[in-house]
Amino acid sequence: MNTTDSTSPSVEGKPSAHSPAKPGSLSINTITDLICFSHLRWNFVYQRPQHLLSRAAAGYRVWFLEEPVRSDQTKMDSYQPLEGVTVLTPHIPHHIPADEAVRLQRQLLDEFVEQKQLTNFISWYYTPMALLFSDHLKPRLTVYDCMDELSAFWGAPPQLLQQEQRLLDRSAIVFTGGISLYEAKQNRHPQVMAFPSSIDFKHFSQARQSLSDPADQAPIAKPRIGFSGVIDERFDYELVGKLAEQHPDWQFVLIGPIVKIDRNLLPKAANVHYPGMKDYKELPAYFSNWDVAILRLLSTNRPGSLARLRRRSTWQLACQLCRRRYEMSSERMETRILYRLPIQLKDLVKPLSGHLQAVIPKIGSRSTGSLPRTRGIIHGRK
Repeated sequence: MNTTDSTSPSVEGKPSAHSPAKPGSLSINTITDLICFSHLRWNFVYQRPQHLLSRAAAGYRVWFLEEPVRSDQTKMDSYQPLEGVTVLTPHIPHHIPADEAVRLQRQLLDEFVEQKQLTNFISWYYTPMALLFSDHLKPRLTVYDCMDELSAFWGAPPQLLQQEQRLLDRSAIVFTGGISLYEAKQNRHPQVMAFPSSIDFKHFSQARQSLSDPADQAPIAKPRIGFSGVIDERFDYELVGKLAEQHPDWQFVLIGPIVKIDRNLLPKAANVHYPGMKDYKELPAYFSNWDVAILRLLSTNRPGSLARLRRRSTWQLACQLCRRRYEMSSERMETRILYRLPIQLKDLVKPLSGHLQAVIPKIGSRSTGSLPRTRGIIHGRK
């Protein structure tokens, strides 16, 4: 397979406004290294970057450059979480101006590239902000894997949109982590590919087995309604709080780190549990002992609209990851999301509560003959 890139400064020395490349000018098979610029840490929630780059390590040496940490020294730390992947963590001094922080990151990056003699590499970006210290590099190929609309997050840097446009101008190809992201980016670059995030079927299908209940979850009564993921400003805490209030006998198990959200906003009822972030390997055991799983309750495009869902949302109800559990969906809600109709909190509580009330008594009595249908949904088939 031959891939060309005349849009990247690595080929022409400067952006070329997406001008077409000559076929065969770059063979992907000749590239030996991949430098990833990430706003997420490797040892944070195991998600899209880890899934893709751990697989990329089969063909490249992967260098995963994280955001810097503040330290008493200026240095680049590294470790190998798995064969073929090296995580790089810049250390920069406390209390230095932003421009000095950028300069030091550039310096550490240059020293690393020179030390490793990297000349034949892909630059793979998850954050446009990394261009501030890496825009002088000359990769053979530049890729922008847009997994989130970072400008919509609380505390997003004011120059993020400007940097994203610069990254789009330099990239040979743009991947998007969802269909709504594809729709937002498709007219900003000629090679935008919808590449929705999925799940590791082999790993999570372990939850269909009778796995031992983890020690910190075992004392929690049933029925259990579980959520796994980052608990941040996208999490619909109001909806969970209302459900927990209306159904004190239901136990809500919310697994994941709590970041970028005021903890005082989160439900504090006795039937809402926060076990914290768990190792990726442990998750199937937690899921196996849930009765219902709720996935991505809320994702909004701007702070302040937490009571609304738009098409960006992937509001779903499912139990496909839970052993012999009930699978649910709401065509009405999905239709309203599809056509960008606003959904208020009051519109969600009643149908969601009704769905759960209908299926919880059936859990445990449902035949395993329904599992092939659920397995098909995991694979993305209808």
